[in-house]
Order: sequence, then structure tokens, then C-alpha cells
Amino acid sequence: MKTIQAPSAIYVDHMGTDKDIVKAARMSFSDFDQDLSDQGIMRLLAYLARGIPAAEFEKAIQDIMDGVQDREAAVKIYNAIANRKKHWTPFAQTAIKIRCKAPIPLRTQAFKHKIGFVEIEESRRYSTTEPATYSPDSKTTPEGSIKQGSGDIHPYNKTIQHDYKNACEVALTMYNRMLEMGVCPEQARLVLPQGAVVNWVWTGSLYAYFNYVVTRLDAHAQADAYPMAHDIAEICKQHFPMAWEALIN
Repeated sequence: MKTIQAPSAIYVDHMGTDKDIVKAARMSFSDFDQDLSDQGIMRLLAYLARGIPAAEFEKAIQDIMDGVQDREAAVKIYNAIANRKKHWTPFAQTAIKIRCKAPIPLRTQAFKHKIGFVEIEESRRYSTTEPATYSPDSKTTPEGSIKQGSGDIHPYNKTIQHDYKNACEVALTMYNRMLEMGVCPEQARLVLPQGAVVNWVWTGSLYAYFNYVVTRLDAHAQADAYPMAHDIAEICKQHFPMAWEALIN
């Protein structure tokens, strides 16, 4: 039985550069072909990502660090940052294609991110190769939570892992047996475990991946999604270093 220890993403292709994002933004002023220095590109990218000029942003940050004297001033600073209008469309004038692999529940979470994405997933209606299974360490339910999240490694992790792998093997054996008996693949797949790994090609804009990363790396997100989100963040950072820095910061 093939297993993976973590979901992952690998780079396939991309379209656009940091400069292309800036050119798209300058289109509003009929200035698409203006040549900017790296400093100029970074300054404009920061403005697009934050929604306010750098000087105003830094002043608001400094005022918060120094403390303010009255509530009205505090609200004004908060609104200047939290309610700013980001200029996200230039960041969407890009495309990054990656290949992902993750168990069924994490695939489902990923596909909840619809805006700016197109996915093509391998189908068990057509593919009859035995899928790999996701085999993470078992974790406890976090204290005070009954719905979501995970705590520390379970004290009976080894025993649970042994039983989990046995259950997966039983399911995979049944899957292969049904195919051998002539059961159609689209029904045989119904016995596969939730831990079965799905492969897909994902194409999205830089801004779409940014939204995915900040959501899936949030402290309230499922920890199993972190490795793939980190992979995607590194891919975005590698190919759009200045734009990614502006979005993240």
C-alpha cells in the first residue's frame, strides 16, 4: 500500500511577472508601457496590496505603536488599515499552474476556493490504478473543542496508526476485488477510504493563491493543510517575489 505523509504541491508553469502586474495597474492611466525601477515597482505593488500610500500606512502603524490619546483617533487609524480598498485586480492578471496531491477531505477544502481557480482532477471513473493513502500521525481533540482542530500527538498513536492502515488495506483490497469482478469503476470507488489521495492540476491567479494560503495557514485551519499551503506560498514567492511580499506584508 502506497502512502504519503503530507499533502503537497509542485510547480508546473506560470504566466506573468511582478512587472506585468504593475503594467496592468498602470493601464488605468493609459501608461501600460512605462518602465519602472525595482523600487518603483515595489512601491506601487505595496500600494495596490494595502490600498493606501506607503507614507499613510507607515504613519498609521507608528501612531498605533506610539499609542493614541482618544477613541476617535484610534477608530480613524483602524478604519484606515482594516477597511482600506485593496486594488486586487492587477494581481489577478497572472496565472500559476501547479500539481497537487491530498486526501479527499483536504481536496474538498481546496475546492471551496472557487474565485480565480480552475481545477482538473483525476477521476476514479476512468483511472483504476490503486490510489495512495494519507497516513498522518493521529492527534487528540483540542481541549475545549468538540467540532474542529487538533491537539497533541495521541498517546495511542502507534496503535491507531496500525488499525488505520489495516482498515485502508481492507478497503483497497475490496476496491481491487470489485474491479476484478467487473464492477464499474464509478461504483467500485465508493469503498475507497477518505484517506485516499487525489491528484489534480490547479491553475489560479496570484491573488487567488494568496487568499488560499492566508486561509489555510490560519491558526483555525486544519493543520493537515499546512504543508501544501506552505508549498504554494513558496511557489508564489519564487515567481512573483515582490508582489508576494506586498500581499503578505
